Amino acid sequence: MKPVLSVIIPVFNRENFLERCIKSVSASSLKNIEIIVVDDGSEDNSGVLCDKLAKEDNRIFVIHQQNAGVSAARNRGLEKAQGKYFAFVDSDDYIEYDMYEKMVLAMEEHDADMVCCGIGKEYEEEPGRVEKLSHEHADTYVDAAHALKLLIRASGSNSISVYPGNKIGKREVQLNNRVFFDENIYETEDGVFWCDYIVSIRKAALLNDIFYHYVIHDKNVSRNCSISKSKLSNLTAWNHIIQKCRAMSGQLVSIAELRYQMCLSKMLFEAYCVYGCSNAIKSLLPQLKYYRKQLYQTKELSLSRKIYYLGCRIIVKYNLGRGTASLWKKVKEVLRNYL
Repeated sequence: MKPVLSVIIPVFNRENFLERCIKSVSASSLKNIEIIVVDDGSEDNSGVLCDKLAKEDNRIFVIHQQNAGVSAARNRGLEKAQGKYFAFVDSDDYIEYDMYEKMVLAMEEHDADMVCCGIGKEYEEEPGRVEKLSHEHADTYVDAAHALKLLIRASGSNSISVYPGNKIGKREVQLNNRVFFDENIYETEDGVFWCDYIVSIRKAALLNDIFYHYVIHDKNVSRNCSISKSKLSNLTAWNHIIQKCRAMSGQLVSIAELRYQMCLSKMLFEAYCVYGCSNAIKSLLPQLKYYRKQLYQTKELSLSRKIYYLGCRIIVKYNLGRGTASLWKKVKEVLRNYL
């Protein structure tokens, strides 16, 4: 009998988190699942641990491959998947035991093509700090255009977020529309994937429950501040999403353009804090004018967040010094609950 759900877990050097992750999926109250673990050329003991856990649960299938990146690992899992539905879990995260049972039930009750749940954002370095990211309206469903709007919105409290793990989709939709991860995009690749998926569906069901635990730690890819090929692919990703929004609904374009500007401003500011005004930053400064009106005029951001991003832009553009940038970061921490 084929599994109801295929859960794909890409792994690269996550031995300290891996067992908690995989066992949280194995403990799922939805028993008819397959767990596809793709070891993407790990250099620590992750690969050995994957094989050990597979011996303890015959629903776990391990694929070992040379390091090719998280997108390639997820694509390999999608190619091997046999389930009616598919889901992703990052190897440093974990889930609630009844997550998939309730999400599959919602998928079938609402005749939906995608189901999203809430996320708890946790910090390894700050035990007890949890940010709840969940949609403001519990247990409802929306059409594709509304789902795309919720995917790209800047506010976590009324969005479904671009994180890959709080969603399940239909394999039939994914295969028929050839939706795979772009292996040339290294960050926000999950946003591009789910954007491409959403433009192919009819409607999505939304659950407000916090079922997925997204763990932030010092080895997260997103913590890297250098303006690298990986970081620059963020801009490629948001450009792709802007084009998809333009094709679906003109009302979504300004939201996607806002996210582009927020991404650029944050990337430049974080790099400036560490490296000062480098040549890489100077080369990107002209792009600060792209979609700047969206940042000032949007109703998607609170006034305090607008002020914060404006400060980031001014500090970098006018090279006001790393000391000023550090002070502005402290202001952000003080105002964290308001940003």
